[in-house]
Amino acid sequence: MTNNNQEELQARNKILEFENKKCIQIIEVGLELASQVELEKLFPLVIAKVTDVIEAERSSLFLCDYETNELWSMVAEGIKTKEIRVPFDQGIVGHVANTGECLNIEDAYDCKLFNRTIDKKTGYRTKSILCVPLKNRQNKILGVLQVLNKKGRNVFSKLDEDFLKLLAGQIAVYIENASLYTQIENLFENVVSAIAIAIDERDPVTAGHSRRVTALTMQIAKAMHLSEDERFKDIHFTRDEFKELRYACLLHDLGKVGVPEEILQKAQKLPTNWINVIEQRLGRVYAEALLKSMNGDNEAKEFIDKKLPDPEECICFLKKVNTLGFLDDESAQKIDDLLKLSIIDQKEHDYFSIKKGTLNKKELAIMQSHVTKTQSVLNAISWPEGMKNIAKIAGSHHESPDGSGYPFHRNDKDIPLGGKIMAVADVYDALTARDRPYKPAIPHEKSAEIIRGMAERKKLDINIVNFFLEHNLYKIKNKPSHRTTMIFNER
Repeated sequence: MTNNNQEELQARNKILEFENKKCIQIIEVGLELASQVELEKLFPLVIAKVTDVIEAERSSLFLCDYETNELWSMVAEGIKTKEIRVPFDQGIVGHVANTGECLNIEDAYDCKLFNRTIDKKTGYRTKSILCVPLKNRQNKILGVLQVLNKKGRNVFSKLDEDFLKLLAGQIAVYIENASLYTQIENLFENVVSAIAIAIDERDPVTAGHSRRVTALTMQIAKAMHLSEDERFKDIHFTRDEFKELRYACLLHDLGKVGVPEEILQKAQKLPTNWINVIEQRLGRVYAEALLKSMNGDNEAKEFIDKKLPDPEECICFLKKVNTLGFLDDESAQKIDDLLKLSIIDQKEHDYFSIKKGTLNKKELAIMQSHVTKTQSVLNAISWPEGMKNIAKIAGSHHESPDGSGYPFHRNDKDIPLGGKIMAVADVYDALTARDRPYKPAIPHEKSAEIIRGMAERKKLDINIVNFFLEHNLYKIKNKPSHRTTMIFNER
């Protein structure tokens, strides 16, 4: 083999090695693109790779904003300005976006399209420019990829053009996929939010409850995630886990759609109009006793004077008990006495004797079944990876660390962290809510005392309750919304 042939072969081998290296770098860019979903984190890394592959000094990525007919800089290396905006009909990037052509310019200052403003501001001297469009599968322009100042040469080569087009193609596919992913996420978010709104609107008594519980729960979770507190040093939420918890909160009362309306919206202990029947009965008992007394019946006179309560005061008392959230011992004794006097019957007595809320045992069991209904419905949904625990979290918001909660009587270890956090938020909101007709809103100080007591009795997680109160997390910093921005911060 002659010396000339050897030199030619060596030159070809060098070119092949160079091209192989570039191909490997382009594959690496593709792998980088496949490894992330967040555009803001990914593209600065990818554009840095583009600069390296093309052997340029700087690179920029501009994306199209078809609402304003402008290109905006997703990444602009070497520029401190937060964002550059260029109209479609101006500049080199505008021309490429408009025409879909590739521009390879030896000296930018000889090109009429080039705007020297940024060079003047920064002191940078732009010389060679290579600019290619980003096109999707339908040939729509998504943006422009631009590299500046070829290292070691005055102009970018045809090989550089080919490599940059390959890179632009990869980036365009990623942008389109990311856009579709975002659209699907937004659709999913809107569906979940619409369901949560429907749940709240079905029960006007607790309207806004799902939103408030979501806001409180996410606030606690975010604080735990960022805290250096020894109690939560091992607690770290990923983005998916935050999203999973948020959806579980919004949907935690989904099962209420299967609870009869007369129970769901029951604001009084007695069924409708029963109090009127009692009032008529009391009036009749009083009238009969009075008539007998007027006819000389001493027993009737003694009954009126010593046993029979004043009708007006009695009805006022019963109406108060009928809507009372908590029945005290003194009121319970009065109810027992009215039964003995036959002013109320056994069924009415049982309703009036409800210690907490307005539901009797049978009605309460039906109401509590909303949790099993919630978990059943959510288990039937094929959730994406990272959100497989939504049903269990939502189904745990009435569970207690001591195993006495409902409906599954899970012990402390079996209750997911999200369920424990939501339980605290759910109880606190129920106590402080101003929209419950069966009870007034309980002030924060008293509510704090109640949930502390529940934590001490192992009805709520004591560490979460203490953390919640110590850091004033009951004060919702942002207005509750079904579209609350995703809470996430890396440690």
